[in-house]
Amino acid sequence: VQMYLNDVLCLAVSFSQSSDRITVDGTTPASSSAGYVMVKVVLNYKSGNAPSTLELANGFRYLSVPQLQIPDNFIQILNQTAASSGIDITQSTIVKFRVSNLPTQTGSFLVSIGGASATVISYTECTDIFSCQVEVQISTPTTLDAGSYSITVSASNAIYTGGQSTATSTLKLKFVDYAKPVLISISPTVSRLQGGAMIVCGITIPVGSISITINIDNVKVEDNKVAFLKYSDWLNPSVREQFLGTDFLSSFLSGASQEDVTVINSTVSQLSQLQMGSMILFFRSRPATSTGLVDVVINLGQPSYNVYSVIEYLPDPTGDVQAEFIPVQGLPYTKVQITLKNFPLTYAVTELDVTISAQQLPSSALILVKSDLTSTKMSLSIPNILPGLRTINVSNAILPSRLASIPFTVIDPNPPTIESLSTENVYTDGKDSITVTVLNFGDVNVSTSDLSIQVQSSSSTDQTAKAIQADRITYDSTLSLSTITFKAPANSPGSAVVTLTITRLADSLNFVIFYVAVPTGSPTMTVQPTVGKDTGNVRVTCFLTNFRKVSGASDIQVSFGSVSLPETQLTVTSSFETTVVSFLSPDVSATSPTQVQISVFAIGRESQVGTAQFGITSTLRATLNFVDPPQVVFADNRGTKLVMVSIANVGTAGLTASDFEIVTTASTQNVPGLTASIQQVLQSTATTTDFDILLTAPTNPSNQSLAASFVISYKRDGSASAVKSVIFTVQILPSDKVYVSSFDPTSYFTDGRISMKISVQNLPSTIISQPASIFLIYFGNMTTSATSVTYTQSGTASKYTAQLRLRIPSVLDAYSVKPILKINTTGDMIEFPSSFSYVSPPNPDITSLKPGEGFTNTETEIEVTVSQLAGIENGLSDIIATITEQSCQLISFSQVNPALDQSLIQDYKIRLRTPCCVPEIVAGYATVFIAHRDFPNRYALASGSNGFHYIDASAPRVSSVVGDNSGA
Repeated sequence: VQMYLNDVLCLAVSFSQSSDRITVDGTTPASSSAGYVMVKVVLNYKSGNAPSTLELANGFRYLSVPQLQIPDNFIQILNQTAASSGIDITQSTIVKFRVSNLPTQTGSFLVSIGGASATVISYTECTDIFSCQVEVQISTPTTLDAGSYSITVSASNAIYTGGQSTATSTLKLKFVDYAKPVLISISPTVSRLQGGAMIVCGITIPVGSISITINIDNVKVEDNKVAFLKYSDWLNPSVREQFLGTDFLSSFLSGASQEDVTVINSTVSQLSQLQMGSMILFFRSRPATSTGLVDVVINLGQPSYNVYSVIEYLPDPTGDVQAEFIPVQGLPYTKVQITLKNFPLTYAVTELDVTISAQQLPSSALILVKSDLTSTKMSLSIPNILPGLRTINVSNAILPSRLASIPFTVIDPNPPTIESLSTENVYTDGKDSITVTVLNFGDVNVSTSDLSIQVQSSSSTDQTAKAIQADRITYDSTLSLSTITFKAPANSPGSAVVTLTITRLADSLNFVIFYVAVPTGSPTMTVQPTVGKDTGNVRVTCFLTNFRKVSGASDIQVSFGSVSLPETQLTVTSSFETTVVSFLSPDVSATSPTQVQISVFAIGRESQVGTAQFGITSTLRATLNFVDPPQVVFADNRGTKLVMVSIANVGTAGLTASDFEIVTTASTQNVPGLTASIQQVLQSTATTTDFDILLTAPTNPSNQSLAASFVISYKRDGSASAVKSVIFTVQILPSDKVYVSSFDPTSYFTDGRISMKISVQNLPSTIISQPASIFLIYFGNMTTSATSVTYTQSGTASKYTAQLRLRIPSVLDAYSVKPILKINTTGDMIEFPSSFSYVSPPNPDITSLKPGEGFTNTETEIEVTVSQLAGIENGLSDIIATITEQSCQLISFSQVNPALDQSLIQDYKIRLRTPCCVPEIVAGYATVFIAHRDFPNRYALASGSNGFHYIDASAPRVSSVVGDNSGA
């Protein structure tokens, strides 16, 4: 066996052999450089008697010899107090550090500090195959003089040149002779050129009495600007209070910053950890003529008892003062935090000169937080001044030219609030007056000359604000209410902002009005009802659109045919969208017209007239109510059918069949065998008479439908025009004709979606095996199919009756339609016997909200009772619920009347959680919105004081009022 590295034969090659493998070992030769080389193993062996050779190759990497390092960031002094300024030269101290890049199989390593040997206490093992980092603990030598020294480590390993490598730390350990005074701490270490910095020092002191002399840049600090106290005396409260009460320190502490107090506490804390005598020292920096570092020498009474430090005198700042502050607005007494950069160093709150709108703030309203190289931080309390944008000016009395100006908006603690507004809408022609009542606006001396009114249109074509004069302003001092009336100037259509300002009181208020284009052309008018009795006393309501708003009945003229109605008979409500005029119709029975025209116009605008036709029903004339059923089928030419006929307004009660006669009309007289006779009078009142009429079948059956008409007359009519007669018609169908005999309901809301029951007669036996889906029903343009069918055999063996159920389709508008039934298998198209009416549905309404209030920062579970809501068939997904346009979390719902079918419009109780914790949710009344997802245009609102009341949990609020109500 042979081994080569880059064709250089390895030394001391050996191998071992087992049944299935050979293990080869070799010692690598030295390499002059790091990198990859080729390893080749050559095996010479015999296969039988024939010699053979096998060569195997792989890569091998030479590594550079690692260089020892001592990372500075891992050097720690373990048994030194936090207050110590260095290692005691007389005490052995434990130091922990790390050595990196230590090779494996290192024989030993030595540690020294400043040339003196340190004792290695312990170190961690090196486990990495090439190099590792170990943690070493040593005890320091006690033979060094005071000073700063590095750690040196020497490691022995065959891979090093000469067998040894050395590393020295960059960080030096400080050794201190605590038998002499030592400076433990000093702060601050900078001063302004004008001096005055209060410098606080912690110093160890030798046994015995001491005296203090301080020189800054070889110039002595005045004795009255120096004070010190031994730490042992500091611990005595009475001694400490007496010390701090001296003129020098009390004047300092009265204006000291919060940072100054922190420095004192930190210094005392460090002294408390020392095991030797110490003192706390205060002195003021003296003025200087130049900037830069200067020496500070503190002597404790003997020539060798000096401690040394430096402070830096800084140049006066130049350039603009930069100010950051929060908040930017607030109520009186708001605390404002200010950070000033490029501002003079400030050593006492009394040095600050602060004004707001020319009002000088006392030092008691100011707090100095800190003042150092980076910034000066302070806070102040806003005085109780008039609201509006104010300027806070901050300067230092030492350098008053260094001024910071800060804009701050003072918020009115009692801001003006609109209590009422006569209208939000005005016409563009500038003829409308607005009256607004405002709380906390104005005073007893206010007049129209004090008040400024600006109207700013949002129109892009009209950007100039219009200044106008108020017509009048009054002030109620008891309620603090101002009532202002002014005429809105002409403007373009759209929104406009009205600004009311009283400069003298710094009162200002904005609100929005909307300009509406003046209606042109004739108004559109509809009336309800459209028919009434000729004797009058029918409440008629006229709805006018495209009609300028009027103030009341005195502005309106109404004509009912030829009758002009006085304003005392009119009830008028008018808005910018709709004007509604209602009145009781007059008596026109003397002329008994069949129709009149109703005319409405505004006085002064006679050319803009709303008109509508109104039908007149004669109180003398009898009319047909209904025929049931309207269609009949005779089984044969000897059959009979009974139908019910109802007549209105016969005028006499208690009548019998003998009081009436029935004849066929001219169109029906030529049908052989067809007769009609009154079987009985079912009901007879002055207003309604109901009959059972017996019809006999025609003797010649027809394969075509026949409309048979008959006249019922009251025999003792007594009028020449026979107004007590009515004509009714029955549709006679062929005996094999499939027809719809009845359907229910005959009317419903445009929502549809409820079940309708239809009875279909004369179906052939071939159809009874067919599903409900073969029946299609057309409601005008809407189509639906039957959802279920039940077949029963009729009297005729081959004929069947089907009872169908279907779901009424939804439509957009109310109207009447005659449905048509189509049977897909036969192609039959069968018209219903009468029309189906879609009627407008009611709007839902929120009738209850419990509880009615909750906090802005938490969800509140409430129950909302909603009347007349479309049927909920798909659970919570059918419900839309918002508060202030923020979605609510729906919990559950229930029917107020569980007996009702779920498809019907009905009342519901809905449980939900109110939204919270977003900027849109603020304290006050919030609008609750509930709608059905399929009909979002019909919604229920609870707004204003009826809405949900959000409470700011952090704001003061009245929880209860106790007492009688007998006081003034």
